Amino acid sequence: MVRPFRPLFNPRNVLWRLGFVAPVAMLALAAIASPLGVLASGRTTWVGDARPGFEANLVDATVVKDGAGGLSEFHYRYDACTGPLTPAGCGGPGLTERQLYFATTADAKESVRLDWKFTGFHAFAGVEVGLEANVISVLGEDTNIPLVADGPVSCCTPPSGGFTYSDTVHLDVEPGDTFGFTITGSNGDATSILEGTLTVATSVVVNGSFEQGEMTSPTTFDRLDADSTDLTGWTIADGNVDWTGGRWQASDGVRSLELVGSGPGEIYQDLPTIDGQTYDVRYAYSANPGRNGEPLAPDCATVANPSPTYGFALGSTVFTGPGNTFTAANTPADMKWQHANLEFTATESVTRVRFFSTDASGCGIVIDDISVVPVIPTDPGPTPSPSPGPSEETDPTQDVFAMTVTTADDHDNGFCTVSDCSLREAINAANAAGLNEGAYGIGFNVDGASV
Repeated sequence: MVRPFRPLFNPRNVLWRLGFVAPVAMLALAAIASPLGVLASGRTTWVGDARPGFEANLVDATVVKDGAGGLSEFHYRYDACTGPLTPAGCGGPGLTERQLYFATTADAKESVRLDWKFTGFHAFAGVEVGLEANVISVLGEDTNIPLVADGPVSCCTPPSGGFTYSDTVHLDVEPGDTFGFTITGSNGDATSILEGTLTVATSVVVNGSFEQGEMTSPTTFDRLDADSTDLTGWTIADGNVDWTGGRWQASDGVRSLELVGSGPGEIYQDLPTIDGQTYDVRYAYSANPGRNGEPLAPDCATVANPSPTYGFALGSTVFTGPGNTFTAANTPADMKWQHANLEFTATESVTRVRFFSTDASGCGIVIDDISVVPVIPTDPGPTPSPSPGPSEETDPTQDVFAMTVTTADDHDNGFCTVSDCSLREAINAANAAGLNEGAYGIGFNVDGASV
């Protein structure tokens, strides 16, 4: 059962801002004195922990990967067990709602693509799982996007006994904004454990949509030569290129880049990558719509170029040929953007991405919206904690129960928890889980008397 979403936070809640922003701000301050808080790309590392007031029973909150190479990962575990784990539980009281954050700080104005995967184990009765994407704005309104709001569910329908969620979210951020995720969870089970891992993948390309930097002619274009440093993140390696503002429709944002200026040009960027990691590469391409006009656009050569071509390279692998051609009849208002998508596996810690024109004349290929994002591994995530059934530590002659009746009242609220479970609820939960009478069936602990 998926519950209707209720906002986890009020953007005006000062305590939320303190709990979500302050730890990231402290990291940013530390980075001024130490390079440890800044990645090779210049971006801030990811940080994660319990929010203030939700630290009780937290035994692990580890940033496994801090964003280097585009991959971030956070693992948490709450454990309120009071005895050894058995199939009947561990004597815990259950866990009321817990909240954690996993976040970083924006260093530029951009639309950030975040691929995410959330796996874990919240045991077993009354399980709830929540995930939000958040932006804490330094200028305007905050953003809260619900991604997961599942439960309450009891044994053993997901998310009870284990869960996996994955998707992509895009967040619009400004420099200084804190953005990331908030995780929530709870249960009412004698196995009082909440455990999970959130993995996040972001593009390692800086300024992939060419929106950053100061343009001299934002309504037309700036011609950038090989010695120009105006285009944030990129190096003009050869010839010149036209950094275009409002003269035609962009694929993302309002700017794009033509790979031909007065002649063919080339750009590159050195990307921080993870050796052996597979990356998802995407970019958009079109062509200067003035190339087929009569007369030709003033910035084009005297010869029409209906099918401009380009080259693209990742490290030592160069992609050229008939597929790197744009032939559509486009206009400034409708650029007929094409979208390329491929995967590659990095073999070094730094991978150079290059785009270059293979035309000799003006009015050539236009590129935009470039991203290189790690592919999140498809492994099942953390191994779930004990599930109902015997374990090596359990005496096989001792009765153990998946459902324990704790009250003589006859009611049915929909789930059987460690603190409130009627016989009717226990029977319904056992039937739903496919449990039989006996060793893994129903026990009784009413008014302290175990049966």
